[in-house]
Amino acid sequence: MTNRRLAVWLVLIWIVTGCVAEPLDQSPLNTYPASDTTRQSPPTSTALPPPSSLDVPVPVISLARDQPLAGRFRYNVYGPDNANGLPVIVFVHGLDGMQEITSLARTLAESNILIVPQYESPARGGRFPDPLSVTTCALGLAADAEVYGGDPNDVTVLGYGFGALAAFIVASADDLYLPPGCEFTEPSSPRRLIAIGGSWSPDRLADDAFDAMTTFMGGTPTGAPATWALLDPRQYDQAIDMDIVLLRGAHDPDSDVTDTFAGNLLNAGWTVVVGIIPAQTSHSALSDPGPFIRSYIDN
Repeated sequence: MTNRRLAVWLVLIWIVTGCVAEPLDQSPLNTYPASDTTRQSPPTSTALPPPSSLDVPVPVISLARDQPLAGRFRYNVYGPDNANGLPVIVFVHGLDGMQEITSLARTLAESNILIVPQYESPARGGRFPDPLSVTTCALGLAADAEVYGGDPNDVTVLGYGFGALAAFIVASADDLYLPPGCEFTEPSSPRRLIAIGGSWSPDRLADDAFDAMTTFMGGTPTGAPATWALLDPRQYDQAIDMDIVLLRGAHDPDSDVTDTFAGNLLNAGWTVVVGIIPAQTSHSALSDPGPFIRSYIDN
């Protein structure tokens, strides 16, 4: 009897350890928290679908070019000729500008309306909170279906680098940063946020581009602590009804910052998708956005 009980226990231990050792779901859309009550940590790697080429190149269709927004900002709009009822994407560029917008527009403008609000980089005299102000006003533009015909209930905010942080803050803080000169006073509530290579650590951001950020923020972190504190995404941790995708490259030098931020959102009750571009950096998502961004917008 003792040997039989020992054998049963050994089998049970083998089953339990086998389940524990089972790897996390490595599908492209790995969603957190899981359907059960068990909390999971963000994955260390997630393979995205292989690149898919279009049979016919998608032309960039300009619906509006260099239009005024909120008095001192500008915006461009791309989309098909008939844009009525289409999903809307508000693209928030990083501090370096919009070098990749042509490639991005060619990929997304075929079946969406792409709104690109513009703000100046620190090198050209840009100041905080310009990225947040222009993004909030652009969400108001996205909510006005009579202007370009988009669906105000299907709005995606797509941010890259510092633009990802700005997009997250604006989407989380509603109209907190709506500028006085904005023509659109009721910002849309985004359906989803896609953040590529976000600057989720104010400390890391200060270390990486300290001189430019000092100008941008109106002082150093010690000289202007209240302003720098506004960049900390942890203060906007109240979960809202919005899907979040944190997309980073497997070779991003600050990938740990993204994973830590995903864990913080998870603990605060958000539902988060972590997408990792295999063997590349997050910048690759803009240079060849088709297989990386489109799959998340379509889901």
